[in-house]
Amino acid sequence: MIVKAHIEKDLKRLNRLYTESLTGASSDVPIYYSKLAVLELAGWLEESFDLIAFRAMKGKVSPGKFQNLVDDAVKKNHGFNYDNNFLVMMAKLIGLTHCEKLDRHLDSDASLSILRSELNALQQQRRTAAHVNIARTTLAFDAPSVSLARMQKVYPILRGIYRWFC
Repeated sequence: MIVKAHIEKDLKRLNRLYTESLTGASSDVPIYYSKLAVLELAGWLEESFDLIAFRAMKGKVSPGKFQNLVDDAVKKNHGFNYDNNFLVMMAKLIGLTHCEKLDRHLDSDASLSILRSELNALQQQRRTAAHVNIARTTLAFDAPSVSLARMQKVYPILRGIYRWFC
């Protein structure tokens, strides 16, 4: 099951700390909270995709060699882009026809476009957050409230994907 309680609590806390730090003397502190919120949400998404992959394969392969192939496919996936990471991993595990069915299912109510849009926006923020030192940048990062809102948009979709495999 995809659980949001811990990430939601963490993002709310980061948002509170961010808001409190806006009146402080250091202009760097809010940026740290923003970056951390982006990185935390990205990590939660990767873990959620891994959980979906393991759920999709639960009871479908024998322990040993084939379970190791599942574990390897999940372990080698580094990212949360829907098309380049999640679908590629799932195609290895469940096959292209099942991925196509999942795409059609998600596309039927616009969930796919919402998911792609939110993940792509977060991916841009994550790349910047992970590869830029704030001491030498004038870049702006989304406030933790944006990461929280993003999580609240994608959570029902991830939960739906998880249930689709049950």
